[in-house]
Amino acid sequence: MSTISNEKEDKKASNLSFSTDKDALRQYFEAAGKVTQATVIRRSKLRSAGYGFVTYETSDEAEKAAETLDTTKLDGRNISVQIARPKASKKPTTPSPSAEKPTPTKRRSVTRPTTASNTRIFVANLPYATTDDELAALFSDFTIESASIARLRNGRSKGYGFVDVASETEQQTIINGFQPVTLAEREVSVKVALVPVNVDAAADQVKQDEEGAQ
Repeated sequence: MSTISNEKEDKKASNLSFSTDKDALRQYFEAAGKVTQATVIRRSKLRSAGYGFVTYETSDEAEKAAETLDTTKLDGRNISVQIARPKASKKPTTPSPSAEKPTPTKRRSVTRPTTASNTRIFVANLPYATTDDELAALFSDFTIESASIARLRNGRSKGYGFVDVASETEQQTIINGFQPVTLAEREVSVKVALVPVNVDAAADQVKQDEEGAQ
């Protein structure tokens, strides 16, 4: 699958031949218009991951590529082409003019205690255009349960995401086996995610341990 966009951001292009490089990708997609950037993702300096990113200058060129290049053959492999659609962000609700405005209060920053998760992985340094599906595709060699990009309230990516797995064993398999991947000139890294501690539950456990020791 080759995904294209008129935005100045990289979009996923998968199902590429392992022999296809960024120059061949750019040249092929320029049949539909001006390509501003083409990138083939590599798991190492020599090994292609089988997908990449293509960005067009205009939406018309992106539409044309989706219509004319879909199911065509590049370097001996049939590719599918589609336009990446960003997720629609929720529209903020407009308060009633008659509604009484609350008195603003100064917010205090509170640092919540955290602990290392046994089943969650933190994926850092992602391009802001990365979608949940594209994040999941980075872990196609492993067994995962879900993948999600962390987003602000307006829907914009925070530049990192999380992958959930079924067990600590699978988590460590990914941490130890994930090969370096560069997306849009950004090297993606993984590590064990930190999750908030349930303070009340922890206190109850400590109390139970103390009572059991008496």
